[in-house]
Amino acid sequence: MTGRQKSLILSILSQLRFGADMTKILIPVDFLEARSLTEKVTDFWTHGYLITDACKLESPMERMIGIVKWYLSCWHIGPQGVKKPYNPILGETYRCNFEMPDKSITTFLAEQVSHHPPITAIKAENKSHDVLIGGWYYPRTKFLGNSAGSCAEGLMKMTFVKHDEVYEASWPDFFARGIIFGKVTMEICGKTFIKCEKTGLRAEFDFKAKPFFGGEYNVVEARILRGDEELYTISGKWTEGYTIKKRGEKTGVPFFDCDTAFRLDKNVIPRKHLLPFESHVVWRYLTKAIRDGNVEGAADEKENVEKEQRLIQKRRDQENIVYQPRYFKRNDKENYWDFVGDHSSVYKCLLHPIGSEAYEKERQKIDAKPFFEVHPEENDPQLGGGDDSAHPSDEDMD
Repeated sequence: MTGRQKSLILSILSQLRFGADMTKILIPVDFLEARSLTEKVTDFWTHGYLITDACKLESPMERMIGIVKWYLSCWHIGPQGVKKPYNPILGETYRCNFEMPDKSITTFLAEQVSHHPPITAIKAENKSHDVLIGGWYYPRTKFLGNSAGSCAEGLMKMTFVKHDEVYEASWPDFFARGIIFGKVTMEICGKTFIKCEKTGLRAEFDFKAKPFFGGEYNVVEARILRGDEELYTISGKWTEGYTIKKRGEKTGVPFFDCDTAFRLDKNVIPRKHLLPFESHVVWRYLTKAIRDGNVEGAADEKENVEKEQRLIQKRRDQENIVYQPRYFKRNDKENYWDFVGDHSSVYKCLLHPIGSEAYEKERQKIDAKPFFEVHPEENDPQLGGGDDSAHPSDEDMD
């Protein structure tokens, strides 16, 4: 860590007390990953073929093992060092899709449905295999002395339609260690689960923190159970890979290797087709400044976005406007965010390979006007984007 970064951390710490909520603390650009959280959650689909492969398996046990493999594959993707993604603005979205090895398409859409508290809702789907994935994620950030913790709330649901199975999963916690003294390290910690009510199977995971003396970083232990009966155990490191052992067997066998596993490419919407509230539009100048190593420029661009959002929220407050998400609706009964954007061409175009004739046909149906009617501030040059004359063209940034 550089002397500048240490100085910035100490400045942040002077504003905090132990256990304080860091959600509203402004994070210096030195510690930002060059993308928003709405995009970062796409990392879960780097090995997304594992979940469509799981749906094809014959027995409930095989399918549970397959989902566990996918879940454990989700955590090793990330930037070098300890970096935090941007806090998404209210209403920010991110869209993309992934082409599976069998040429089927998995869609992805995330929307920031709440700002205080910061909640990201997600939707993914593979129609060819009748796989649906949804969820919501709320990182409750805490200051813990020499650490900062992002303690997760929320839930994921994976549905295998043809098997009539719904799997629920929880999120682990993330910690930046050594922010005052020692080596700065990112750890994933906590106990999580996957469960399927129909089959009675569940998996329990323990992402272990390194002990103060001895021990290793990034250790994970897991087990698959039916009732209280332990059927399989899994062990390894989320940065390297895992082995799995069936009950009664003496040794385990390789389960997943982070280095050699095939990685899917993320297919992104071309910049010229993005809508004003999409992540790559909202943060384009900040991202360019970070990638260019322009720390001062990045700080200015981050402040520009935050200032704009304060003005937008001020107008909402003055006009008694309550923000309504575009693609998700709050389900208070189930403490969940239901996806309601199935009929929107903004989403439907993702069901096809990006750039294909079917994609273009659906994309051309998109009309931004309804969004501006619901969210009028986005069509206001004083509030919804400002003057771009001082910025490079998008062609210069690509």
